[in-house]
Amino acid sequence: MKIAVISDSGCGMSEKEAQERGIFILPLQLIINDISYRDGVDIQADDLYAKLKEGALPKTSMPVMSDIDTLFHQLKEEGYDQAIAIPLSTGLSSTTQSLNIAAEMEGLPLTCIEVSSTCCIEKYVTIQVKKLVDAGKTVEEIKAIILPKIAASGTLIYPNDLNHLKRGGRLTPVAASLATLLKIKPILKIDPSTEGRIDVEAKVRTEKKAERYMVENIALRLMKDRSYQVFIIDSDCRAKALRMKDELEQLIVGQDVAITNDNIYAVISSHTGLDCIAIQYIETIEA
Repeated sequence: MKIAVISDSGCGMSEKEAQERGIFILPLQLIINDISYRDGVDIQADDLYAKLKEGALPKTSMPVMSDIDTLFHQLKEEGYDQAIAIPLSTGLSSTTQSLNIAAEMEGLPLTCIEVSSTCCIEKYVTIQVKKLVDAGKTVEEIKAIILPKIAASGTLIYPNDLNHLKRGGRLTPVAASLATLLKIKPILKIDPSTEGRIDVEAKVRTEKKAERYMVENIALRLMKDRSYQVFIIDSDCRAKALRMKDELEQLIVGQDVAITNDNIYAVISSHTGLDCIAIQYIETIEA
């Protein structure tokens, strides 16, 4: 059984890395001043940060439908029997729906795994799914391994400015209402409990309290008898992210937790804006 593994650029995987891993990546679209860029191909995170500093107000869109159609035709031509896709959360994008339509038209069985997240969780799950495929696991076996890990995963987000997310329609109504309140510093979340949409986790009044809440809350979620992958990601505020990494490491001494720093990838940064930080975690997937 030949199984293709597909994701989108919300996972932040470069073209080079995807090719090396044998994973197919569909670029999401960034639209800035009526010019469309393919995320991760025509524009990278640092490029977007520069444009945001210049006052750009980017919009995003799902991958170009012709790119999706071309990919599924290619997979069929290359002899794939079925595909597994790990796209951006359905709460943030309609990519899953478009993938299902293209797969049905091409006659290629497709299983979409709902990660209820984006960025590093999406990337980590994609890589582990590919490893499981290479190990000869069936789609049902892979789902049985992956889905419980996703169900217990989570992301906390602390944006400096909620208006980017509000303008893009990615917030729940409750979260959006906080965008106009002064002196409120909302900590947001995205996980299976929010159906992959961005909702309010907590409300604090200072950045220092927000950082402390995130670090302490994540530390409490990491069960001592389990292994985890934790990702502290930022949009152009790495010093803050490194400080939070140090603080979290002090709280989980002796636990089996791998902590990685990374960027908030371009298409996601277009919604979070600059000076945003997030902590993502997922239980380690053995593959």
